[in-house]
Amino acid sequence: MSRLRSPIALLVALGVLAGAVSGCGKDAQEAYCDEVKASQEELGKITGDGGADALLRALPILEELGEQAPSDIKDEWKILLSRVQAFEKAVDETGVDPATYDPKEPPKDLTAAEKTRLEEAASDLLASDTQEASQAVTQHSLDVCKTPISL
Repeated sequence: MSRLRSPIALLVALGVLAGAVSGCGKDAQEAYCDEVKASQEELGKITGDGGADALLRALPILEELGEQAPSDIKDEWKILLSRVQAFEKAVDETGVDPATYDPKEPPKDLTAAEKTRLEEAASDLLASDTQEASQAVTQHSLDVCKTPISL
């Protein structure tokens, strides 16, 4: 009889655990959507004025959203954030101002390797997988959170 109770107890415990996990998922989703809504005004101000440095200025907010993203959109956030972070690193290491940088007329002290690094990081931002990730994040925000997100 004790053998019969063990599997039943295990099934009951698994059922409780599954309910707890799915409940946590809903809370995480709601917390993420709350953060999207709370961040929207600030993101709109940053990205609304355009400029090559808008994504970099928005990066701290985007990182917070990516950190809180639910599992169904987490991979897309990782792609998007890794590309923006790589661009930020290239900008920091080369010392250029992304708001005024002109690849056709780079600063005189910029080496060929630095110019290539910037061009590759910028190209990665425009790559199809980055754009697809951005679109997925945006669509998820609209569909699930009922809030547009400015990227």
